[in-house]
Amino acid sequence: MNGTRWCDEGDGTIRDMITGLFWLKNAVCFGSQNCATALTSASGLSSGSCGLTDGSAAGDWWLPTKTELMQLYSGTEAVLSDTPRAFSDVQNFFYWSSSSFDASNAWVAYMPYGNVANGDKGSSVYVWPVRSGQ
Repeated sequence: MNGTRWCDEGDGTIRDMITGLFWLKNAVCFGSQNCATALTSASGLSSGSCGLTDGSAAGDWWLPTKTELMQLYSGTEAVLSDTPRAFSDVQNFFYWSSSSFDASNAWVAYMPYGNVANGDKGSSVYVWPVRSGQ
């Protein structure tokens, strides 16, 4: 456990003790990708890749919604690039959400400050998958 909110499960996941969501511990496993590729990468994630030994299967993971992504840096023990908590390699850059802003843009979180903006879906942005509890 890292504090009271983030629990390192020892299987490549970090559990948010408030929301019950499981996040990929390695915040840069997929590097930066355009939005369409990020959606595919997140949904294809499974145990055996990205340091996961959690028994998850493709389809268990998804690209977080804007609200889910904002939960990382809101409330107690916020996760930012300079306070990564139990996570590894949180970048000082943007991360995709699955929530569209409009046809050409999706919401992204800027991890140095914990705020959201809209990013062009063709841009290269980091991918940080999430899944529900099992």
